[in-house]
Amino acid sequence: ERMTWVGVAKMSRSLFYALLVQLLLSRVDGLAGWPAFRWVPVMFLLSFCGSTALMAGRVRGWLGRWVWPRYCGWPEWSRRLAATGPIGAAHLTMRVLLNIDVVILGLLAAPAVVGSYAAAAKIIFVLLVAVEVLWRALLPRLARLWQESPAEFRRLYNLYLGLAVAVSVPVAAGGLLLGGRLMQLVYGDRYPGAGDIFQVLSLSYVILAVGQFFGYGLIASDRQRDYFGPLLTSAVAAVVATFGFVPRFGGVGASYGMLTSHTLLLLAAGWVCRRLLDRRLGQPLLGAGAGAGAMVAVVLLLPEWSLAAVIPAAVIAYLLPAGPIVLAWARRQAR
Repeated sequence: ERMTWVGVAKMSRSLFYALLVQLLLSRVDGLAGWPAFRWVPVMFLLSFCGSTALMAGRVRGWLGRWVWPRYCGWPEWSRRLAATGPIGAAHLTMRVLLNIDVVILGLLAAPAVVGSYAAAAKIIFVLLVAVEVLWRALLPRLARLWQESPAEFRRLYNLYLGLAVAVSVPVAAGGLLLGGRLMQLVYGDRYPGAGDIFQVLSLSYVILAVGQFFGYGLIASDRQRDYFGPLLTSAVAAVVATFGFVPRFGGVGASYGMLTSHTLLLLAAGWVCRRLLDRRLGQPLLGAGAGAGAMVAVVLLLPEWSLAAVIPAAVIAYLLPAGPIVLAWARRQAR
């Protein structure tokens, strides 16, 4: 339950990677006969090693010793595998769901299309990283609460879920409204079509983030087997939809394939998770909907404003109706 260090582990990995690329990539170009791009995955691997080494020392300090695998008898291993196997399978399936769009694009589309898709996806992908960091930090605490007080678990779970939705909705609305202009600002004309892709993925990844909240809630409440079915179904849907859409619509088709599969995961996992949900979740949803409507009005009324001006205006427009409703609900929920 050391949430700060969970964040440190994630951030240090990215920081190591960024420093290696920025400081060393140009220097190793041609070293050992390898061009620079072949050194990039090496640096990615080194960043994982550096982050792991940093955290390994910290974990040893917490536990007072190094922890090594040891044989504890097949019955005990079987019991542990039965409990953790669905979690591992869900994690691997989620990796498929997160990456299959780029893989299929690589098979069916030109490299330029793949580049435009990746350029758009990587920016909004930060949202999913944030959700994973948050849930990996909260999961042990919620799992313990489920054993000690299911009522307290449900209260906190609904609080976190409502706040996550309240934060995610303006991200989706902003991406849909301003995605094209944002991609033009960031990349210029280097990645044609990235704006259209970003608009769809902004909505798609927000839906996936909420779907992950449902899934982690099932894991925390010892229902990990119930999460794997919806996840596997959505992964299969992602493969089928992407294979169907890419030949006709290119990169945008891949984003629609992801939107289809992510929506399926949200609906399926939400249905399985329905008994954990509080009816009062409608209040933050109402506030977020009102805020999103205000954002749409501001963006449509101010088409000539620059992004530097319209984004703060849209954020303020969202907070004015959504903020009081969400905060009042959160205060009641936190009691």
